[in-house]
Amino acid sequence: MKKIICLLSIAFIMLQSCSSEVSSNATNPQAAKIYFEAYNSNIGTNGIKWSEIYSVNVDGTNQQQITNYSQNGTIQIISEDVYLSNNSKIYFISNRDNAYGEVFKMNTDGSSLIRITDNSGHYFSNPMLYSNESKIIMDKESVDGVNGKYGEIYSMQEDGSNLVKLTNYPSEGSCYEAVINPNNSKIVYSCKINNIEPQLYTMAIDGSNKQILTTNNTFTKRNPKYSHTGTKIVFQARVASIVNKHSEIFIMNSDGSSIVQLTNYSNGGTLNTATNDPIFSNDDTQIYYVSNESGVSQIYKMNIDGSNKTILTTTPEDKSKPYIK
Repeated sequence: MKKIICLLSIAFIMLQSCSSEVSSNATNPQAAKIYFEAYNSNIGTNGIKWSEIYSVNVDGTNQQQITNYSQNGTIQIISEDVYLSNNSKIYFISNRDNAYGEVFKMNTDGSSLIRITDNSGHYFSNPMLYSNESKIIMDKESVDGVNGKYGEIYSMQEDGSNLVKLTNYPSEGSCYEAVINPNNSKIVYSCKINNIEPQLYTMAIDGSNKQILTTNNTFTKRNPKYSHTGTKIVFQARVASIVNKHSEIFIMNSDGSSIVQLTNYSNGGTLNTATNDPIFSNDDTQIYYVSNESGVSQIYKMNIDGSNKTILTTTPEDKSKPYIK
């Protein structure tokens, strides 16, 4: 019996080691928190663009504001694109130090702020850790004199060193929103090539072997996220030809097959309702997302088949980019 217990203990330790990049909250989704950015148009000076980082329990209770760089909206500060590391550090983008979006990290209570990048003339967004949290993948937005803003995907070391370009504009399009699969072998991202509506693509972790996943050019596809098993991708899409600013949530297999629409708040695009920023729960049984169907962008959840849609937040801030851990 002692030998069996010993073997089981060793197996458990190995399992923990192999799962070092998966949240410990995956087995207890109720222990997780949602981190997000939010903006309240009723606070601060009219016309000032600002946003701050917040957290809330996964059931929508106990909302907390973590940053206040804009001093409640009186200064034009934007803090956005939240990612939480396994050692409980929040990585995010902010222009608190200059006119551009820099990558920062801090504790979950807002303390011990560290600026990672020293950017000039560009705007970083969507940071995500990978490779045992030793590297960061992100987007970098630039401007050319002909086509305006465009995005490229970069990687760098966690300390901001060794910046490497993974996509090339304009030959490989304007690319954003890169996300790495759980085993760190593949990147999914959104890219607009040759003025065709943005589609989802994949590439290897070093930027090689780029392949298109979705081919229906009627829909603009954005914000892909892998499930924790790596077998599914959830994303937002809208019909590009419809004037109303609306979008819906879709799910598909990670190879691009079996696309299923999960929401229809915009009634097929006839209503000006945006449903954005989907992300899987830690146990992959639910999808959290943002919708403005109530007039304010709130965080919702639903089952992965689109059933049992439930609103989680009701405070007056417009919320976006939820991240769960």
